[in-house]
Amino acid sequence: MKKLKVAIAGLGTVGKSVYNILSDDAHSLKQKHNVEFEVIAASARTKKSFLKDNVKFYENAVDMANNKDIDIIIEVIGGNDIAKDLIIKSISNKKHFITANKALLAEYGYEIAKIADDNNVNIGFEASTVGALPIIKSFKNNFAAVNDIKEFYGILNGTCNFILTKMAEEGKEFSNVLKEAQDKGYAESDPTFDIKGIDAGHKLAILSSIAHGSKPNFKDQYIEGIDNIEINDIKLASELGYKIKLLGIYKSQEKPFQAVYPALIDMKSMIAKVDNTFNTVVTNCSNAGWSMLVGHGAGGMITASAIVADLVDIANDHNSKIFLHNANSLKDTKISDISQRNGSYMIRIEIKKENIAKDRELFKFIFEDKFEINKSAYLTQEDKVVAGFILHNIKESDIISFISSIKHNNIINAKFIRVEDLEF
Repeated sequence: MKKLKVAIAGLGTVGKSVYNILSDDAHSLKQKHNVEFEVIAASARTKKSFLKDNVKFYENAVDMANNKDIDIIIEVIGGNDIAKDLIIKSISNKKHFITANKALLAEYGYEIAKIADDNNVNIGFEASTVGALPIIKSFKNNFAAVNDIKEFYGILNGTCNFILTKMAEEGKEFSNVLKEAQDKGYAESDPTFDIKGIDAGHKLAILSSIAHGSKPNFKDQYIEGIDNIEINDIKLASELGYKIKLLGIYKSQEKPFQAVYPALIDMKSMIAKVDNTFNTVVTNCSNAGWSMLVGHGAGGMITASAIVADLVDIANDHNSKIFLHNANSLKDTKISDISQRNGSYMIRIEIKKENIAKDRELFKFIFEDKFEINKSAYLTQEDKVVAGFILHNIKESDIISFISSIKHNNIINAKFIRVEDLEF
């Protein structure tokens, strides 16, 4: 029977959950996988009372990389400072490594991959992207191995999905629902990484790297969050037959399309039904066609489950080395500019109520026959009419020019939101 000695860096909610699984389910893991895991070291800001006496405690996590008895280090610290030093030193010392750190991999994945290559070690990172959903394994072993991944669409952040769901269901403005999300523990006290789309962007960079066989490219992605979505946007979308979701999108083309933004999607589509804190990834592959994974994207035991699954894979040499290995095969990628996007859009225009009636014909002076209107909806409010128009097959740069060119005294506000016409 194989025996592996494990260290855990970070003993917060996730780290404690990993420790508990390896302690409480030790017999089950041994029976199922013929491997015995022993936690022999741990590190955190302070020593935790739940650690057994035989677990050596380190105040400095990086020092664990020098412990010759450790086979695998699990990192759930987060951030790009200590975690980066730890992973580089650990794999340089020929220790396998498991991480839930999406920012680290999205921004430094290629550098890490080269060091892993040189030292012939595995890096498990299932927990870095949408929690317990086995999307990394699906991409590495099932999809990318036998298919070209043509496109995928992901709801990659449960906080944003919760906020948009509650806005739609209860008619509340963004700021009110954000506070509720913070009160429930779904959003951090500083929610910037979530609501600005950065968290989803990190996950998209990792998944796109596997899909395209390229170096992770986080910095060139277009990223837009949900902090500018208003309740009128939600209401207009509903009137037009859509929901608004924050999507991470990848499309295989000469210059891959890779972006995060809130988008209108048909409320009858499969992905539109994924609400609250759930995550999903919908994938279209050359041989497998469309498929969909849905599940919880965060939480102590959920993330820990993905980490232990990686631990078992590495122990049994099942961990595929696509991405974060074979670094020389990873190609540079230039992502297509968002201004070149060609697709559908909702234009939202607010006009003073006394100057316009609820009649589409009266909006023609704004569009001046520049675009064909496919659908329209109107919200009549106390002092204004809020109108939404769906336009198809439009280049984004043309939409931007049009919005900036509208100069009419009666117009209070004008904006656009992208529409994704999914076939699934």
